[in-house]
Amino acid sequence: MVQAAARNTPKRKTSAAKLEAFAPDGGRAAYLSERMKGEFVRSMRDLLDACRGKAEFDAQRVTAGLDVFGNLRNPSAATYTAYFDLLQAVQQEDWASCESLLAEFANPQFAPARMTYRRWGGIDEVTAERYLRYVKIDPTTEIDFMELSEREFADTCERADQAFAIFDKAAPEISAEIRCLINDLVFVGSNPDSALEFHGATSVFSWGALFLNAPKHETVVDMIDGLSHESAHAHLFGLSLGDAFVTNPPDELHPSPLRDDPRPLDGTFHATFVSARMHYAHDKVLASDLLDAENRGRAIRARAEAVRAFQDGLAVIDAHANLTPLGEAVMAETRAYMARANG
Repeated sequence: MVQAAARNTPKRKTSAAKLEAFAPDGGRAAYLSERMKGEFVRSMRDLLDACRGKAEFDAQRVTAGLDVFGNLRNPSAATYTAYFDLLQAVQQEDWASCESLLAEFANPQFAPARMTYRRWGGIDEVTAERYLRYVKIDPTTEIDFMELSEREFADTCERADQAFAIFDKAAPEISAEIRCLINDLVFVGSNPDSALEFHGATSVFSWGALFLNAPKHETVVDMIDGLSHESAHAHLFGLSLGDAFVTNPPDELHPSPLRDDPRPLDGTFHATFVSARMHYAHDKVLASDLLDAENRGRAIRARAEAVRAFQDGLAVIDAHANLTPLGEAVMAETRAYMARANG
């Protein structure tokens, strides 16, 4: 799907300037989600052609399933993980695996059409295994999702509702963007003995899913931070169709503002943009006066930390990154926003 982006252009027109603009935008997010879905359907049809005569499957039913998928507004993120499994199986000429995966598309379960909260421990085993495997596809990201209790889940859902209620009043463009980009908001626990302090995760390989570590989001400000952080990653994945924003090789490592370990420069690019988006969210919320005194203090500190992280990341990018044209445009918009907001 990512590789197919260069040879397929979406029918719906939108200006490059609007796509690259910094501020969250629900209309743009809907466009990016539709574009990602279109790339998926086109690539799936290519995979079907590759499987013909080599794997046994009901082509008519699979094609009908793709038609259903293509007509849904916001299909399940689990479908994208099945697609990437199929892509790998075709590349490896593992036709037996192709047959079982194509059977899933012949019996589609593409809901939900809107964002839902889900509990790690309450997701079917196949989806859970794929989600975790694709979140951990980066070998430097060794994390484990732990089951969340029903009580913890209920409390976390309440904080998420509070955060979205604040977004709806203070920055409706943020909540609109999140709801268009994310259909599976999964709350997880984590192993306290893990070497990596995990707060949240998104992956282009599970497009539409967002994972938040519930114990790390115990206040509404934490939740605002986490939602704005991870949805900003999702926006970048949608904007680039999963491609990098830099041409530097992935084994070239440098400091990154949101991780203690050295990261590829595309990771630093993401972290720098995400830091600016976190500043945007806290700034909007603080301007609304919707927080009590304690949470207002947390938001002020989080906004200041976002400025520091952005500046640190930008320094690394300016010194070392070879940006793609899209990367240049996105970072120029981001830099301009932070200059206006902190001038």
